[in-house]
Amino acid sequence: MSLVIDRDVIFDPERVEAARTASAFVVPPDSVLQEYCEQIAYATKSEMSFVTFVFEDSHHVVAKVGFPEEGDLVIPGERGGTFERTACAFLVAIGEPVTFPDTNNFDFLAECIPTRTGVRSYTAAPLRFRNRVIGSFGVCDMRPRALTSGQFKRLISMADDISSELKARTET
Repeated sequence: MSLVIDRDVIFDPERVEAARTASAFVVPPDSVLQEYCEQIAYATKSEMSFVTFVFEDSHHVVAKVGFPEEGDLVIPGERGGTFERTACAFLVAIGEPVTFPDTNNFDFLAECIPTRTGVRSYTAAPLRFRNRVIGSFGVCDMRPRALTSGQFKRLISMADDISSELKARTET
């Protein structure tokens, strides 16, 4: 598998605006999103879990479990930079859940920030807002592993729940 990111999707102004609108209703630490992270980490027995918003030039981790960093985690980038070679950007571009049971088996992930920091497995599902993929909800581990079918389905279902939560926040 090679990393082919449709730049038109990442830089689509309507997608970026949807991500910015939804993110305006999230102030880290967000207790609801944090609870989703805690639940999925527990349910999948994963070391780390996250909620991200992907913009045109960076992605922001707005809720997380198991990451060593304190505070907000922002992964900057620029057009043509390493940001466009991240697993989160790949997920946004294809608009589908992704799973990489062993990141070492995917050459294109070698440049990804999580892989460079020792992450060996990554699974995530898209967050949607206004019919656009605006970010990701997922889990990762420092060792190779695959989620069970039931765990993968639960992650996808919870990503849909988070998407509904974000929509509800903007409608009040």
